[in-house]
Amino acid sequence: MDWTKFDRKIRLNVSAQRIYDSWTKTSELKKWFLKNVIIINGSTDDICRKGDQVKWYWNNVDSTELVEILESNGSNKLSFTFGSSMIVDINIFKEDQLNILHLQQRNIPIDDKAKMNYFAGCKGGWTFWLANLKAYLEHNIVLHDTKLGNRKDLWEFSNS
Repeated sequence: MDWTKFDRKIRLNVSAQRIYDSWTKTSELKKWFLKNVIIINGSTDDICRKGDQVKWYWNNVDSTELVEILESNGSNKLSFTFGSSMIVDINIFKEDQLNILHLQQRNIPIDDKAKMNYFAGCKGGWTFWLANLKAYLEHNIVLHDTKLGNRKDLWEFSNS
């Protein structure tokens, strides 16, 4: 088994551009994924572009993630740093009349803690967030609960 990467895919019945925009427009990211998004450097509008450093503010935890946009082609490819050394690649392509979003997280460290936190934890996390993205894009609903706060049992909730 290759612990250094994993893949998640989801079929989406919306345009590739709408899928792409949901990952690159800060206003969209705040609707289905994050509490807040701030572009630290680079563009002054709400679009994340190659070279931008972007601060992600998570819902329900007092934690942030600083990501750097490594690739952003404007239509179907996006890559960004995640964690201390990992990279997430987003590719959107057409298959059987629907668009497929393919997410790959790579460069995962292979120590036992990383296997649990990043391989297993992130794989499960991205599975939920892709389902949440589908619910948002296709049905205009979100599945996550932004009002759980910093509860001690927060991680027992599958929609936090």
